Amino acid sequence: MSDIFFEELSLPNPTINLAICTTSPYQQLAEIIEKTGQYIVDDKPDVVCVWGDTNSSLGAAIAANKTHTMLCHIEAGCRSGDFRMAEEYNRILIDNLSDLLFPVAQCDSLNLTNEKIHGRITFLGDPLFDAFLYNRNRVLSNWIKTMSDFADFSILLTLHRAENVDSPVIIKRILKAINSIRSGKVLFPIHPRTRKMIEEFGLADLVDNEVVTTTEPLGYFEMLKILDQCDAVITDSGGLQKEAFFAQKTCITLRKSTEHLDTIRLKVNILIDPESESLDNLSEICSNAKKIGDTFKYISEMPYGDGHSSIQIVNAILDEISNNKTIIK
Repeated sequence: MSDIFFEELSLPNPTINLAICTTSPYQQLAEIIEKTGQYIVDDKPDVVCVWGDTNSSLGAAIAANKTHTMLCHIEAGCRSGDFRMAEEYNRILIDNLSDLLFPVAQCDSLNLTNEKIHGRITFLGDPLFDAFLYNRNRVLSNWIKTMSDFADFSILLTLHRAENVDSPVIIKRILKAINSIRSGKVLFPIHPRTRKMIEEFGLADLVDNEVVTTTEPLGYFEMLKILDQCDAVITDSGGLQKEAFFAQKTCITLRKSTEHLDTIRLKVNILIDPESESLDNLSEICSNAKKIGDTFKYISEMPYGDGHSSIQIVNAILDEISNNKTIIK
């Protein structure tokens, strides 16, 4: 599924592919540590940079620490306070191992300061915001004919988190709530695993009907196009919550908690616990999506930076490498 992103964003192919094959989280982590550690020993990089809170990032962070290599964490300081999420443990561990920390939101920077993290904390903004601004302009200035395929949809839905899609009770509740929406049609780019669970649980009648239309997972450019034209986003994704904010669209997050607290504080991201009675309000919230979205007109602060964070972060890393080499000499 990653190939389309390399292609659309004109990214070079990875020099090294660790080819992690194991599926168990602890085996996966062990394999990542071993293979990344061996690469560090052989190649001797000046710095290891990791992004986010995945097992891959945690494994690389531990490998860097055990090989005494400088570790940089981009998207540091995210906290949901929800320790039912494996990502919450990963975030905290990576931050405590890191020498350089680049939080991507102001509240994340405050989290790190309050926790007295030992590494150097520098808030410069979110590279995802940079990417959004740059690529949105490319997409909208080169309108692709397939956009007409999405013209009838005013709501974008994504679901992939295990706590939502692995429970027949919860996913049925979510899909029934989605089907109660009357303010617009719902486009559901569906993850293969989510489709598999829907079929296994006998819930296929709750998708591909008058309200909900599924499609294969979309590329980044297609997601940007949909974000530009929709009124609301319903998701359990972390990244899409921020992209909805960047696109100034109302977001409804189907989770018990979120790490993107600025979007909640600014009242443009509505958090709904799928197991609570609040889910019954989903249709009404969608009906008011445009009104909620008007809130963006009054938001003057830029919690994710000014759209120029990427080059600033790169320069900060290069300066740190240069300073370290000077000290060693």
